[in-house]
This record gives sequence, structure tokens and C-alpha cells, in this order.
Amino acid sequence: MKIHPIYKVIRSTLLLLLLFIISVTLISTSKREMSMMDRSHPYPRLGMWWLDAYTATIHEMANYDLLLQEFDNDSYLEEQFKEISLINPAQINLKPLSPSERQLFLVDWETEKLLPNPEIVKLPSDFFLLQSGALLTSSVNESTTTLKLDRMIDGANQPLFHLGGEVAIGKDESAKIISINWEANSIEVERGYVRAATEHNKGEKVASHIRFWPGSWVMNVTDACPKVKIEGINEPVNYIGYYFNLIIGNLNSIYHRASDNYNYISSNIDYDGFIIDRFEDKESWLKWVNGDQEIELDLYHDFKAVSAEEFDASWKNGTEQLYHLLREKYTHAIIIRNNPLTDTAGYYDGQVYETNGWKSPSNSWWEQLVVKRDLTEYYAQMPYLNWFKHNTNYNPLVLFEVYEDEGGPDKNSNGVYENPMLNENFVPNYKRMRFSLTTALLGDGYYSYEINTNGHGSLGLMWFDEYDNVGEGTGYLGFPVEKPQKLESGAYVRYFDKGMVVVNPTDATVQVSLPITYRKINGKQAPEVNTGELLDVVVVAPFDGIILLKP
Repeated sequence: MKIHPIYKVIRSTLLLLLLFIISVTLISTSKREMSMMDRSHPYPRLGMWWLDAYTATIHEMANYDLLLQEFDNDSYLEEQFKEISLINPAQINLKPLSPSERQLFLVDWETEKLLPNPEIVKLPSDFFLLQSGALLTSSVNESTTTLKLDRMIDGANQPLFHLGGEVAIGKDESAKIISINWEANSIEVERGYVRAATEHNKGEKVASHIRFWPGSWVMNVTDACPKVKIEGINEPVNYIGYYFNLIIGNLNSIYHRASDNYNYISSNIDYDGFIIDRFEDKESWLKWVNGDQEIELDLYHDFKAVSAEEFDASWKNGTEQLYHLLREKYTHAIIIRNNPLTDTAGYYDGQVYETNGWKSPSNSWWEQLVVKRDLTEYYAQMPYLNWFKHNTNYNPLVLFEVYEDEGGPDKNSNGVYENPMLNENFVPNYKRMRFSLTTALLGDGYYSYEINTNGHGSLGLMWFDEYDNVGEGTGYLGFPVEKPQKLESGAYVRYFDKGMVVVNPTDATVQVSLPITYRKINGKQAPEVNTGELLDVVVVAPFDGIILLKP
């Protein structure tokens, strides 16, 4: 039977269309799969979270295999992203998202003054995580500064209010506490703090905002958060539903400039996925944010305490809601989060291990962090190496992050966050870096050494001889040839194509016999350790590590 020419054209067109659809599908899925492959980047694998993209050079940023960074704040950063991609097309780029806390003030680009975050101004009290509160015993107008309350302590006889803290009043206002009169059951406040002052009737609720990170309030991520009608969203949403609309751009009108919405995921940047910051399964530890005074987290807005298990279950349900919203919209994106406190890897593609304890290490601490989970500790997280045991289809994306300064975000007497790198006599702790880098090399994660959690890489980029073998080039160890091994001495070793690592997580010096002759790095920063010598036996100090090269 002879086929009419028009049908040949139609058949050819349909075939080409089918091939196009298949190719697009392969392209869209390959980015995530290729990013997660075991041999995507040779070792050491280097990562960085929140460097200063305005001061770092393109080549400095391109040095890292993994970058956790916003590039969609302005067109200048978008151009940087494109230039980095040309130099290092294999670099994995994840957009940071911060759902669990909202910043109270933003810097106005034109005046450089701090202004209330326009987003916070419009959010209802239900969207903030609050301490169990009290009720107004008399009505107040917009200028009343003394709030009379029906109680000052909670059911566990702990204070409900804290000097310098902030309180939510009713559904739409917040105020800052100036003084507390425990005998008179009253607090003196600065009205209209971030959210505008309004009139309030007797019987309205007054409750302390939960704070963790300076300059921000913790948000009500739990699935117990009430649904509220928000302008710009068609139907009532809880906080997670609101936040999802924020990041996909449905609420950019809140801001004077859409770029001020730093959680917005712009289509102009081809991110490989997302890192969700401070999104642990168990957040009930927030009841200890005031030190030795335990506070009640008001989960159901009923002035009653709940158990840690009940609060954490509700919080975890909220985190899962956001995950599934992201996964449904960004099907092929890599999604990792910061420090999940779970037994298994679950459905995330990896995590950031924002570690501490390197300042005063112990063997038991190291073993729990890296090798085995202490099941007696409620908040203990999954060990680093477990990520690489539970996943068989791909290598999970894990960033092993270590700090020079393990303290919190402290200010000096002038109210400015101090940056140790600005001290002309600053010298990094090379031993801590070696110990943590070689620890990371026991697994297949990426490694980052930064100043502290306040600034991450934005405070300055430190570069070490061990990163690129004193200028030879990154990835100089090649790929691992086997899993890590624990020796009788307690030390760990792992062999690579072009070298090996030895980690000593014990409090005694260890001596390790080598299977062949290896060479130490010929270093400049710590020449007493990286001597460049050939050796058949290596001696490693307590809580230290070393990289050795095949000669």
C-alpha cells in the first residue's frame, strides 16, 4: 500500500517530536543524577556555604565543587554565575532556603538604613512560634506602654517574659520588653516593634516570640499552625503554605524590589537544587534557648505545655509538607537540608553536617559524629558515614562543615560582629583542619573549613596546602579504591587512586605501617608536618590526620 506523502511528513514530525521529548526528559533528569554519581568529583571534594560573591574572584568561587549560594539577588550576581559555570561546568550549585526563621530588619540599598522586613510587618501572630503566654487584663490603645497581664509565670513556674525580648500582642502586633514588674503582673514595652501598634481588647493574648538566631524570630513550621487568609494567595494557608508561595514568587509584591525576597527562586539561575537551612526533625530543644530556664512552646495556642515528642512530631510533619511541595514543583532538583536528626537518610538527597566539638575533641564524640549513633541521646543525629551506607543508587550530597571559631555569633563592644581573619596575626588552626578534612575523606562528602557560623565563607576564604597539593590542582587524590578501614590502634585509613589518608581520632599517638612507600605533601603552611619526605611508616599525633601521596 502506497503511503501518501503528507502522512510521511506527519510521521516524521511525530517521530522528531517524540525524540525531542525524550531528550528533554533525559536532560532534565541527568543533572540531578549526574550530580549524585559516585565519581562526579575527584577527592578532596571542596564545598563552600555563603561566601561573599561581591569580593571573591570568579576563579576563587570556581575552585569549589559544591557552592551553597544565592546568585539571584541582582543581575551582577547572575553574570557571575554564568562566568563560574564556564570555568567549572561540573560545579554543583544549591540555593539556600531559610524557612524556619524570618529576619526582622533588612538593609535599604539606597539609604543603607535598617528597615522593618515588609514581610514580617504583614504576617499574623499565628505564623510565629510563641512561648505560652498571658491575657491582657485591661484594654490598651496604640500608645499604651504598660501591659497588665493575668499571669507572669507558666505552669512549670518559669517566667513567661524576658527583659529585652519581644512579645506578640493579639493577632497583628509585636512589642519589645523594656522592663518587667513581677509584683504588679505587668510589662513595660516599646510598642509597634516591627509590626505596627494597634488597639487591643481585654482578654487578648500576649506571648513571647521564640528567638534563636540574632535579629530573627523562629517561625511556626509545625502542622499545628492555623491556616490564615493571606493577600495574594487564593485560599487560607498555614506558615509552610505561605513560605512556599513566597519562594516561588507569588508574593514578590510584598517587597519594594523583588530581589529583596532572598528566598525567591529565580528562573534566571539554573540551580541544581536547594539546601534548606535549620530544618531539623527535632526542634523541641528550643525550649532551652534561654539557658537554664525551660520555656513552654505553645504548640496549640492553648497556654499548655506539650511533650518534646509531640512537638517534634508536629514540627517534622511541617518539614515534610515543604519538602513535598518543593519536590512536586522541582521534580529533578537536589534537595538537602542542614543537620537532619534522623536514623535514616530518608528521602532527602543529603545534608550539611554543620559540626562542632573540634575545639576539645574526644574519641567518643568523634565516633558518634562519624561512625555510630548514640541511641541513648534523644537529639543525636545520624553519623556521617551512615549516609554512604544507606544509599546504593547514587552518592548522596553531603557537606562536612567545620569552623575555626566554634562560638556563636558574638559582637564586640561596638556592636559589630568580629572577624578573626582581619587580625594581621591570624593563623588558622592547621591541625584542626587536617583532622577534620581527613575525617571527611573517610566518606564521600564535600568539605568546608570556615571562620564561624555567623559569617561562613563571607568572612573570608581560607585555602590550604591540602586542598590542591600546594598548587598542583584540586582533586589530586583521584577516587577512593575502597571503604575506610579501622586499625587496631583506633586509627582509620582510606586508600585512593593517588594516595591515602590516615585519621587518628584517639588521645594517643599512633604509628601506621604503610603498604608501599608514600610521600608527604611538601607543604608551605605547616612544613613541620607536610615535609615532603618519603616514608614506609607514618606517625600521627592525637586528634590529627594526614594526607599521603603515591610517589
